[in-house]
Amino acid sequence: MENCAGRCLKLVGRLVKFDALLFLSLAFLLFSFSACKKVGTELVDVVSISIDKISIQLKVGETMTLSATVNPSNASDKTVTWSSSDVSIAAVDDGIVKALKIGTAIIKAKAGDKTATCSITVVPTEVSSITLDKSTASLEVGETVTLTATVGPDDATDKSVTWITSDATVATVSNGVVTAKKIGKATITAKAGEKTASCTITVVPTPVTSVTLSKTSASLKVGETVTLAATVNPSDATDKTVTWTTSDATVATVSNGVVTAKKLGTATITAKAGDKTATCSITVIPTPVTSVTLNKTTASLKVGETVTLSATVNPSDATDKTVTWTTSDATVATVSNGVVTAKKMGAVTITAQAGDKTASCTVKVLSDALDGWEEGEPIEGGI
Repeated sequence: MENCAGRCLKLVGRLVKFDALLFLSLAFLLFSFSACKKVGTELVDVVSISIDKISIQLKVGETMTLSATVNPSNASDKTVTWSSSDVSIAAVDDGIVKALKIGTAIIKAKAGDKTATCSITVVPTEVSSITLDKSTASLEVGETVTLTATVGPDDATDKSVTWITSDATVATVSNGVVTAKKIGKATITAKAGEKTASCTITVVPTPVTSVTLSKTSASLKVGETVTLAATVNPSDATDKTVTWTTSDATVATVSNGVVTAKKLGTATITAKAGDKTATCSITVIPTPVTSVTLNKTTASLKVGETVTLSATVNPSDATDKTVTWTTSDATVATVSNGVVTAKKMGAVTITAQAGDKTASCTVKVLSDALDGWEEGEPIEGGI
């Protein structure tokens, strides 16, 4: 209207210059001003604005469309401006609200100088299920197994899993990795939110896979010993106890791997751990005679007299210490178990033999007429 009036005033100024046309000009001016006033439009202000929801709950990632109503319906400017009190929690674009993280934000709609609000609460997406890739597992002591937990739904707000064992002395768990500690059973539980899943762990013995001995054969003399060392595999076998046995305790005995030879012969020593065995063949051999000595190396006897020779066999533990006695001339002197008996004048050699070793004694047999003869003196006519 102001623009129209201005045009009219300018027109009046021009018409004043023309006196003849003054009346007509004034009449036209009044007509134009009246027409211009009728054509002009009055502004209608916004009285109120409302949103179809005053509060809503959304899960992270969800969206909701809000609708704003501006009153009156013929308001000159019904443009609505949307805003969020915390765009990190909920963002809004042309009334479309998107939940971004847990929390509360106020969505504001503004038209003119009027506003309306809607409270948006972003709530967690609860865990609906949890499953494990194994429900049972068997482990040997020291072994591990990794359990994998699957949490549903995929968009659950908090998918963190807490791991628990029913008996940490049997099996421990850390981030799903289960370690067997000792023989027994334990239940491993995975928990996410209020949901749980479990796996039964059975810790079984670590079996023996082999046994070896430090010797597979040995030769011993009676009374000698040898110590056999047994190696049990694997090194972490649950029960590495070794049991020792002999095939013939009269030949060789064994105790904790110490073998003792008892008599000539052969015996098999067996070491057993779990269901595995190893053997060593023991041969008990004779202890040979190393020497024989006599208590006399010379002796003089009269016909009919005796002398007892004593033989010492070495070593004292020789297997066969049997002494065999012989005479070089049984007509001069005989010998039985070391007892020499003079038969007639002369000289003989008495021999004691044990094994392949010998010792001898020279025996001179004198007649009764030679009572004064001393050993070492020659006898006339010889003996």
